[in-house]
Amino acid sequence: MTTFKEIKKYLLDNSKYAVESIVDSTEPFVMDYLKHPFGFAETDNVNDIDELVKDIDAIFYYLVCEPDGRIRRGLVNHTIKREKLRWQEGKNATAYGRHIARLGHLLNK
Repeated sequence: MTTFKEIKKYLLDNSKYAVESIVDSTEPFVMDYLKHPFGFAETDNVNDIDELVKDIDAIFYYLVCEPDGRIRRGLVNHTIKREKLRWQEGKNATAYGRHIARLGHLLNK
């Protein structure tokens, strides 16, 4: 099985906008999803790694980057807290976790 470290490395190597600390916050969900890879409509039908990385890049860019590419630190911290809270409350994730988990699933195939 693909490790989280391998998924993270792949994403950071292939994404312009991924924020490492947000990626790290998705680890529990990602690893759980690898065991049970279904149930999330926005990602279950994505089967192309390049398309998925573009989607992930867009999510990071639109939510945590200023138009000039600078990172919005306050929003990054809020996103990390939200990702961790979603996992604690119901083993769920935000769009970040779901998309990164799907990437892990595709890399695992």
